[in-house]
Amino acid sequence: MNNKSRVLVTTMLAVLLVAVLAVAFSDIAIYPCSAEVEILESYLNGDEDVTADEAIAALAYIKSYLDSGAASRSAFSTYSEEGYYVLNVHTRKFHLPSCNSVKAISEKNRELWHGSREALIDQGYSPCGSCNP
Repeated sequence: MNNKSRVLVTTMLAVLLVAVLAVAFSDIAIYPCSAEVEILESYLNGDEDVTADEAIAALAYIKSYLDSGAASRSAFSTYSEEGYYVLNVHTRKFHLPSCNSVKAISEKNRELWHGSREALIDQGYSPCGSCNP
């Protein structure tokens, strides 16, 4: 992940954490995704103890939690403005985290990225033909 992407992701994560706190103070339980937010934050901050697979799983859990309606979607509106993608840094393809092709990417070539689709294309990545992100 390049520095520009890391700064963007860190900024978006900070917004997410503020939204989580806003939900917490609205008497809505946020405990179910607190650990996942911590895992995602650790990965994005370069913690080598957290793998891309763990970060992708944490992201999937957070998204499913939000989609379940257990938390106010409006509190997380900034969180979903730009997408999360899984990159294959070897083939220069990008995928949705839920794409079946992600499982076939070796860990050394797999990276979680947050930003716009257009930015990835500008960096020379092409969308996966299966999930069409």
